[in-house]
Amino acid sequence: MPITVNGMVYVTPATATVNAGDPLILSAPPLFDRGDGFRFRLLSWKIEYRDGRPAGEYATQSVQLPDARDVSGIEYRALTEIRIDVSVSGPGTVVWDPPAPPDGFIPLTSRLKLTAVPSQNAYFAGWDAPWDYEAHIIDIGAMTVPARFTTHFSERLNPPPVLSTDSAFPDLGFGAMDSVLSGQVQVRSSVPMRVRGVETSCQPRNLSFYVSPISSTPTPFLVQAALTPENNTVPDGLYTCAILVNRYDGEPPFSIPFRVRLGKEEQGTPPAVSVNGASFVKMPMAPGAIFSLFGENIGLVTEHAASLPLPQSLGGVRARIRMGSGDYDAPLFYVSPHQINFLVPLTLPLGAGKLEILREGMDSISIPVQTEAQAPALFAANATGAGTPAGYYMRVKGEHQERGEFVNCPDGKECTPIPIQSTDPTEEVFLVLFGTGFRNAPSIRPQVHMGGMVVEAGYFGPHRDFVGLDQINVKVPRALLGRGPAPVTIVHGEKRSNAVTIEF
Repeated sequence: MPITVNGMVYVTPATATVNAGDPLILSAPPLFDRGDGFRFRLLSWKIEYRDGRPAGEYATQSVQLPDARDVSGIEYRALTEIRIDVSVSGPGTVVWDPPAPPDGFIPLTSRLKLTAVPSQNAYFAGWDAPWDYEAHIIDIGAMTVPARFTTHFSERLNPPPVLSTDSAFPDLGFGAMDSVLSGQVQVRSSVPMRVRGVETSCQPRNLSFYVSPISSTPTPFLVQAALTPENNTVPDGLYTCAILVNRYDGEPPFSIPFRVRLGKEEQGTPPAVSVNGASFVKMPMAPGAIFSLFGENIGLVTEHAASLPLPQSLGGVRARIRMGSGDYDAPLFYVSPHQINFLVPLTLPLGAGKLEILREGMDSISIPVQTEAQAPALFAANATGAGTPAGYYMRVKGEHQERGEFVNCPDGKECTPIPIQSTDPTEEVFLVLFGTGFRNAPSIRPQVHMGGMVVEAGYFGPHRDFVGLDQINVKVPRALLGRGPAPVTIVHGEKRSNAVTIEF
């Protein structure tokens, strides 16, 4: 006979020994900790009868009825409690409102307010929390899932820590000869510290970017900015921009300058630039990866490959990579006057070479290139190399699997991120992400960095259907679920991919 648990479907310690004609014996401990952050405090048993008698309610741990056949329904009534873990890193404390319970369990849907209070000569330096918080106060109307919060404090230093980058941030272009839509750079600190996230600012007017990380993160970290399609409406010109790394210690933001050119190029620029076809970041090529070439009048017409295998000539254009005395044809996905998408040959040796674009009736184009074993990059749903990733997630419980999407793109409307939905703590959640450039070196298993956690990939390698497309599967730590937007990157060997953002 099934036992209903306050209308929920959670497995409980409640047991019913039910044999026809025998007594009905019900038993449950007064307090049961399920071990996953949920526990149940027994309130009562409610018994419904077949003969129409009023339901009986028993506020005891055990109930015995003379004949199981008289019973039509059983409800185990319990107070559901969830565990809230709060820890402190650095000189400070956290004040609970209401006061912290001794064992950390609070009733389901309770209000929770946490206030980070730094010690003297210290400052609040952010939360690690299921949701993104920059302020020192977390005020939640109703807690519905177990959660872990860590607040960080840091000593004020004199002089303050100095931020720096390991290289310059690349200039970006949109609708220009060197149309590089995104870039990335590593940010370091003279003393390890946490920063408050990043934003962009441009003159003479602001432009639209996808930027990460968007929340607090410790140094060193990878910062990325990508131009969005909204800039199509911005007047052509050269814009002076900066990525601003905001700080918790009250010091001015750290500025990373770069330029953005919208429209035509000035004289003296290279004829074309090669970038990863997923991230649009300029980097060495990898055998089997998808790459793109941007430039002015590099193709003759606009044409897509119509079938497999990919053609070596498309729209009067051929792509060839010369390595030493060897030539390697690069199969083509797409050609146009401003962009060529090609597949880096799987047999291409590693090292320095030249990419040549051979055009019927026109001079060829030649640019230097470098090939390495890995060029990891993730595709984004908006095809800019930043924002919500291309892919999906799977919820798995036993043999049951259910697919969920990262983004909703209604016809004719702007795409919006969708948070991962997983309310059952007994199920597993897996990310399935699509990219390119990380199928090689199978003995080196990639790591996936998500929301400050590092998880080793499950499957990684070529997609079974699409040429040049790579796939990576990774299990999501349950501590991330409900946290909100968080950056996700792949690290394969010594190479790091662009950052995409998932709503956990």
